[in-house]
Amino acid sequence: NADWSAYTNVTFKIVPGAVISRGAFTVNIPNPDSGATVYQWLSGTGAVTFSGTVDKVYPDWFAVNTAPGTTSMRAAIDSAMASLSSIGGVVQFLPVAYDYPRASTGAVVNNLVSNLTIQGVPGKTILTNSTNNNNLYVSIFQGVGLSNITIKDLSVSGAALVLFQTCTDVLVENVMSNGKAGTNNFAERGITINNTMRAKVDKVNFKNHAFHVHIGNDTVGTSNDVKVTNSSFENTELSTDATNPVGVYVFYGNGVLVDGCTFTNILPDTVAHAGYGVYEGDGESNDVTVVNCKF
Repeated sequence: NADWSAYTNVTFKIVPGAVISRGAFTVNIPNPDSGATVYQWLSGTGAVTFSGTVDKVYPDWFAVNTAPGTTSMRAAIDSAMASLSSIGGVVQFLPVAYDYPRASTGAVVNNLVSNLTIQGVPGKTILTNSTNNNNLYVSIFQGVGLSNITIKDLSVSGAALVLFQTCTDVLVENVMSNGKAGTNNFAERGITINNTMRAKVDKVNFKNHAFHVHIGNDTVGTSNDVKVTNSSFENTELSTDATNPVGVYVFYGNGVLVDGCTFTNILPDTVAHAGYGVYEGDGESNDVTVVNCKF
């Protein structure tokens, strides 16, 4: 193992072609600077953490995205996020597709860290899940007990985006998502917000999820102070899920605001459950406000 964190006044300049091969050992690198070129310069399976100052961390530092949208980049994406576990920062995606294959485990598998921004290039960064698409536990990003997380400026295809659980101060902004992956297959929940305080969903365009935004859970707990604003939600065909398709489903939520949103064609499912733009029901919710919306 190598811990270079004591070199606080040193910048680790990564010159083009250089590779740090760590095998299964862990390494801490302070103040890394790989320049303007983004390529794989970290090789191995051991954990990497950064300290000091780092502008952005790219999944492409950890693996080569050989066939964008097909090559599994799950380990590289996880490593990029984990590398900022001590200092927080930005994980930056390039304007290409990244596949994050995640099968359902029936439980949350935490891969986010606190004080993290996940950022893509609007309209060009696309995240996919080639393994399984129809359960809340296959969300690409999952965070438990974390704070200060932002996901913005990217697109999602055939996958659920994020599950926040027992988190505070989270934001999803300027994200496009199409849950449909093949004939009549929907990523069940686009965004899940469980037992979370101060969450905001802003300027998103979501299509073809059984639940586009799902707030609260009867076993995990109530979410408080949740805002869904300036967003559009649409289904283009029937969901195969045996549930009521909903744009914003307030299951267990207090202080929920839905403002300036558009809900289009939220159709019944294939077993004739009705569709709803905003649905408050089945759980325990209070102070839910819907204003300036179009249905």
